[in-house]
This record gives sequence, C-alpha cells and structure tokens, in this order.
Amino acid sequence: MLWSLVSFLVSFLLCFFIIRYGFTNNSNNSAIFDSANGEPQKFHSKPTPRIGGVAIWGGFIAASVILFFQKNELTNLFVMILLCSTPLFAIGTAEDLTKKIAPMVRFSVALVSALLSFFLMDVRITRLDIIVLDDLLRFLPLSLFITILAIAGFSNAVNLIDGFNGLASGVSMIILIGLAYVAFKVNDTFLLFLSIVIIAAVLGFFIWNYPRGLIFFG
Repeated sequence: MLWSLVSFLVSFLLCFFIIRYGFTNNSNNSAIFDSANGEPQKFHSKPTPRIGGVAIWGGFIAASVILFFQKNELTNLFVMILLCSTPLFAIGTAEDLTKKIAPMVRFSVALVSALLSFFLMDVRITRLDIIVLDDLLRFLPLSLFITILAIAGFSNAVNLIDGFNGLASGVSMIILIGLAYVAFKVNDTFLLFLSIVIIAAVLGFFIWNYPRGLIFFG
C-alpha cells in the first residue's frame, strides 16, 4: 500500500535528519536532547534527540495527504484522527522542545484530545463484558469519564516506557498489530488501514531507536 510505504519513508528520513542535525551542529545542549545524567531510567552514554514523535507524526500526515489525493473514502476519518490528536501532539512537542511543560498541563491537554475523540468521532467505551459495569456504562457521563481516562492514561503509559531502546516503539507496534488483526477479522477497514499506517511510521523510527538508541520517542 502506497500510503504505508510513504508513512515509513517519511518517518525514517525525518529521524535521520533529526539525528544528523544534532551531530553536525553540535547541539548537545539543546532542549531537544535528552542528557545522559545517570538517572536510573537512563542508560544512554551521550545526549540523544528525543523528538522521534515528530517523525512518526510526519509519516502519518504524509500518508493522510496521499489518501486525500487518491480521494480515498477513509480520508475524512484520517483527518478527524489528526484533528483529535493534534492538541496532545502539540503539547508533547512543546515539552520536548522546552522541558518546561508541567505534567498536569500535559495530562490536561491529553484529556482534551480524548474529549475531541469522544464527541467528534464517537470513540467511547460502552462495554467491558463485566455485567454490572456494562450496565453502568450505558450512562453517558460514566462512559465519557472512563473513555477519556483510558485514552489519556494510555498515552502517558507509553511515554513512561520510552527510554529503554526499542521498548516503547516495539510495544506500540505489537499493540497495533493486534488491533490490525482484530480489525481484519471484523472487517473494520478504517482501523485496519490506520493501524498499518501507524505501524509503518513507528517502524521508520524503530530502526533508529533499536538497538543503538540514536533517537527517543519524546
């Protein structure tokens, strides 16, 4: 699929330029670099760029553009995904560039992205296959609360495991492969294509992140 190939190539090349820019311009003190300061969760030996998410985002946007020019029926849904995720991406990138965004601010913006998904795309948790909870989830405010908490919580959970080479990106791809398989089994074309496109973008990053850890998610 052309859009998946484009997603991979754009992500891969953006990672290359981010890494190359740091080395050629000796920007090791820049805020976009994660310092090797001996903290327990850090084992890299030199400052490492931590804006790999920009490359993944770029790959996804590139795939969306291809879909637009192909006049694919999934284009509108991809645009909605971009719209809903933009606040979270923007605040995360701002933190990577400045290291001055408070955790509560980032979490609050993640809730905004989750709210947009809930109301604009009808993304909501309505069942957990637990009898009592399923009955309660029919109550819209509770469904809203659980949904936005799950979305915001998951994004922060992935962020927390970024640091060990290949872990965050590897786990993300495994999750996406699982989603792609389920989508294929239930004939959910949008989720299938979305998962494949993001897998391609994450793979473009993964190649630089594992095993040498030349760049981090951020």
